[in-house]
Order: sequence, then C-alpha cells, then structure tokens
Amino acid sequence: MESCNSLTYFVRYQVPPSIRRIEIEKCQNLKLLVKDAWELESCLEDLGIKECASLISLSGNGGRLPRTLKGLYLRDCERLESIIKTFHEDTCLEDLRIERCANLKSLPEGLCHLSALRILIIRKCGSFVSFPRGGLPSNLIDFRIDDCDQLEALPRGMDNLSSLQTLVLRHCGGLASILEEGFPPNLIDLEIGRLSEWGLQHLDRLTSLKHLGISGVDPDLVSFPPKEVLLPKSLIKLAIGEFPNLKRLSSSFQSLTSLESLNIWDCPKLASIIPEKEDHLPLSLTQLRIYHDCPLLTKKYQPGKGRHWPKEIAHIPYVYFGDWEDEAKADRWA
Repeated sequence: MESCNSLTYFVRYQVPPSIRRIEIEKCQNLKLLVKDAWELESCLEDLGIKECASLISLSGNGGRLPRTLKGLYLRDCERLESIIKTFHEDTCLEDLRIERCANLKSLPEGLCHLSALRILIIRKCGSFVSFPRGGLPSNLIDFRIDDCDQLEALPRGMDNLSSLQTLVLRHCGGLASILEEGFPPNLIDLEIGRLSEWGLQHLDRLTSLKHLGISGVDPDLVSFPPKEVLLPKSLIKLAIGEFPNLKRLSSSFQSLTSLESLNIWDCPKLASIIPEKEDHLPLSLTQLRIYHDCPLLTKKYQPGKGRHWPKEIAHIPYVYFGDWEDEAKADRWA
C-alpha cells in the first residue's frame, strides 16, 4: 500500500488471517496500524512501514504484536513515539530494524524476553536515549546502533551475550563508555566509530574476532593502536579511519599474522603504513585500500607514482587508492 493519504489506520481490530505480509509507504496521515487493541488471531509474519510521517504507534489502547510476527521494519516515521507498550514472551519476532524515527526514545519493555530475536538494528534515531530494563535477548546474533547521539548507555549484561557475533556502535557520542562490563565473548565482527571513549583495553581477549573497524574515537591519537590496546591475533580484516593526528602504526601490527585486509581513510598526517621498527607489513596481507583524505600515503605509495611502491608493499596482490564509490563501480564492471 502506497500514498494513501486518507488512511488514518489500517484496520480497526485485527489484520485478516489470510495476510502474511504488509508493506505501507508514504501514507502521510496514518497514525496507527491497528486502531484498537490488536487481537491474537492474526497470522502476520512481516510488517514494514516507511515514510509515514504521522505514525505514532502500531496499536492503540495498549495492544500487542501478533505472536506470528517475525520481521518488523520501521523507517522514516518521524513522529513515532512507541512501537507497542510491551513485548510479550510468546512473540516470535526474529528481526527488528528501525531507521530515521526521530521521536522514538526507547524500545518497549520486555525486549529481553524475545527469545527468537536474532537481529536488532537502530539507525539515525536522534531522540533514542535508552534501552528497557532487562537488557537484550540472550540469543541475539547481530546488534547495530548507528547515529543515535542521545543514547546514554548500552544495555547491561552484554558481556553475557555468548551468541552475539556482530556488534556495530557508531556515532553515539552520548555514551560515557562503550562496555564497562566487557565485550560479548564470541564476537566475529566489531565496528566502533565516533564514540566519546575507547573502552577497548581488552580487545585481545576476543579470540574469535575476525573483522574490526575503528574510526574517529580519539582525535589526538598519534600511534595506532595505542600502547594500552592489544589487537586480537585472530584478525583477518582491519579498517581504521578519521584520525586527524595519526602519524604511525605501532609495532604490534606484526603480531597480526592472520591479517589479510587493511583499509585506511581520513588520516591526513599518516605518512607511512610500515609499523614502527619494522620494514614491511604482515606478510599475510593480500588487500590494501587507501581511501579519502590520506594525501601523504597517496603520494608515497600510489602505484606508478610513489618512490616506495616496489619495496614496501610490492608483495600485496591487491592495492587500491581512491574513493569507495569508484572502487565499487570498478568492481561492477570488472
């Protein structure tokens, strides 16, 4: 359903049992999906609502999500105040994604009881402040928070989320620290960007970590990683960027004997990618990408131009200098 501006609610009591999937877009006067309390006979599995500027909540008079609902996707609903009053234990929700809902401040109580939830993504929700009591569901696999400047704290107990494999925390400047209790123990992918503090002293304990991205965490950082931070030897891919004063890579890079891919961007003072006291990058490296605003690296290493190209990075099969977009275009036409 698209661009039905006369629509103020989708149904009065319940979605017809025959409907498994609903997509609503650009219905500017839609305020509620279900006007009165949602009854339980619905067989709805997937619900997506986007660009509905007047949407306040999914259900009036309390209500609850259908037990059968597996995927819930909300985007560009700037007046959304709440999804539902409470999540119930018997809800089968597996995937919850919310993006650009500027008025949303928190998620419903009972989030921790959603035992089937595997993916939770919240992006560009400028008023999002906190998570409900009880923390996150224990079986969560993928958790991403991006561009939520008012977020004050992450849920407690994240160090006990043994199923969590992907954690992304970016542009959440309100966080006093990243994880006071420690990281989830079995992370494979970790991305941290533009947070107020590091909180990364125990990264080396993440023995399953394969992919790590760190950007804009400390504008005064001169050497990466700093002395108090040890990177896990299990890393295969490392991406670092937005360090305006970074001048060198530390010698601890040589301990990354499994590293295959290194991406660097927005490091205008970084003059060399060879770690301190070393004459080459880890020999395991097969991909090197230097992106936007790294003028000293570009001048020194760019193929056909830099004086040090043959000696220091000649062993790396794939080397790229340029923008993300240009590389993506090149891949499409390869």
